[in-house]
Amino acid sequence: MSEEDDTEQVLLADDHGVRWPVWADGEPTVELRHVLTEELCLRLRRWAAEFNASYDELLGWPRREEMERHRAEGIELYRALRAELVGVRVRFEYWEVDVDGVADEDDQLSLGG
Repeated sequence: MSEEDDTEQVLLADDHGVRWPVWADGEPTVELRHVLTEELCLRLRRWAAEFNASYDELLGWPRREEMERHRAEGIELYRALRAELVGVRVRFEYWEVDVDGVADEDDQLSLGG
């Protein structure tokens, strides 16, 4: 087993109906709220809430600008998680790129993998 396999890992990713977008072992890691700053926790909850309010399961985002803004905030949240979770491998998966029923896979993003 490599050293990387032993490293604790978390994933930043949205999912429908989820209010906390940080995952470990396939489940939201709500216990991380105790080690992250209140400001970052608020930003993470706000980011998930924006996804749940705006991203339609069939059509995606209503406008490309919303998707781009949400993805950019996700990148910033990924960087903030990496800064606060020293010694933890943080990954970011952005799959939610459909806009008005059209998907562009070139817009998908994977960081830290």
